[in-house]
Amino acid sequence: MRVSGPIFEAKGHSNQKVFYFFSLPTTMAIYPALSCRMPVEIITKQDLEDFRIKLLQDIKELLSGKTEEPKKWLKSYQVRNLLKISPGTLQNLRINGTLTYSKVGSIFYYRYEDILRLLEGKKK
Repeated sequence: MRVSGPIFEAKGHSNQKVFYFFSLPTTMAIYPALSCRMPVEIITKQDLEDFRIKLLQDIKELLSGKTEEPKKWLKSYQVRNLLKISPGTLQNLRINGTLTYSKVGSIFYYRYEDILRLLEGKKK
């Protein structure tokens, strides 16, 4: 529902809140003093152009390759996605000691530095 005017609150049956929506011409006819109190600000084409340029600069800055620092600890699914390996291969890397891990409950965690070393071919 689109509302183009003020909202007035009143008490209805059994003290329930009831809201009345008035269109702007109706409101001005009923409450002419309200129309005098509303500040008016005019937006020019130049204002919109300046906003567009600033917005594009902000978007370019966000997309310019400023990546977040990776997490220190990764879960199994994140390691599998990063290395593009199957769950069985990840299990073999754990079993033969190629990849160190920590287990909390039933979740395996891997240090990001260890993953980078594995990718560089340096075994710990």
